[in-house]
Amino acid sequence: MNASIALKGVEVKIILATCCAIVTFTSFAFAAGASKSEVLNHLVKTQARTSEKMTIIEQKITQTLNSTLNIEPTSVRIHAFEQTLEQLLSQKRELAFEQRFYDQLIFRIEKDYSGANLREFLVQALLVMAQNETSNATQEVNLTFVKHLTYLAIALRTLPEPNENLLSFLESYTEFSTIQQPKTPIDFVNQRNYTNGILTEMASPVPREEAGSPTVGLAPEKNSTEPSPLVSEASKPTSSKDLGVKFKDQPEGFEQDVKEEQRENSPD
Repeated sequence: MNASIALKGVEVKIILATCCAIVTFTSFAFAAGASKSEVLNHLVKTQARTSEKMTIIEQKITQTLNSTLNIEPTSVRIHAFEQTLEQLLSQKRELAFEQRFYDQLIFRIEKDYSGANLREFLVQALLVMAQNETSNATQEVNLTFVKHLTYLAIALRTLPEPNENLLSFLESYTEFSTIQQPKTPIDFVNQRNYTNGILTEMASPVPREEAGSPTVGLAPEKNSTEPSPLVSEASKPTSSKDLGVKFKDQPEGFEQDVKEEQRENSPD
């Protein structure tokens, strides 16, 4: 019996080692180079998630507008409505920028990527996209879009670890930075101290007097058996929570307040 348990333990170790090797190889492939189809497949899935987020935002805007049908002109809740609508429209603009960004990047990969050095290609592609934006004679140059492309090119060239998934890095930087108010690579560095090539943990600020402690500021440990984002993203649910749609600083209880006001103004 003891021999049987020992053999099962060896089998488990072999399985775990094989899984780790597969995940590491996948990450390394996207770090050093990957086929055009692999890169496009990854980015098309990212683009699809962005479109799903846009749909959720548009539904939320419709709900917010419909919630005002019975608000009185003198209601103090009009201010809450204005705040909510402004925040939703800002998030919609950001998602529209992201859609444009991924559309252009996918076009560049389809047109020019050969499957060789992915990091070098992405850096050059981003700079070409920035150059095209500044050279567009038919519309006003969008400076924030140019800044995002340029900052992301700098970050991709200098920051990823040797075996880090470059496409996940690109997505993480875009999500952190935003395109409407782009942040510099050093801002990203200050928020990103831990990576194993697949997962990235945010750094925790540490007070000066606590500096040097062996435990302060460490990010919580991740389960080592957590699946790679490259494998699991396609199967994720498409609710607003799972898609990562965040309604930042949105006034809470706005729709509930509207319902209460409707009850107050309704005839007995």
